[in-house]
Amino acid sequence: MLQVRSVSARALGAMVRGMGESSFEDLLPWLMQTLTSETSSVDRSGAAQGLSEVVGGLGVEKLHKLMPGIGLQYVALQKYLQPSYDNYN
Repeated sequence: MLQVRSVSARALGAMVRGMGESSFEDLLPWLMQTLTSETSSVDRSGAAQGLSEVVGGLGVEKLHKLMPGIGLQYVALQKYLQPSYDNYN
């Protein structure tokens, strides 16, 4: 499963890099929304990996523009991170 997610995320990044952001207008908002959705942790992990590859494909300038929003997503994710962390202790 992890390898499928990794390959899929890299494919998303390659498509955005090759075709441009305008061809995928709804992709970034969907990935950002999925990061904090009430869906499974598998979906959130996939969205995080996909987002990293897509942003990597868009370049550093786009990353700087998205960072404030990604920071807000991180704050929203705290409710999921703490229980997961507690399970490892």
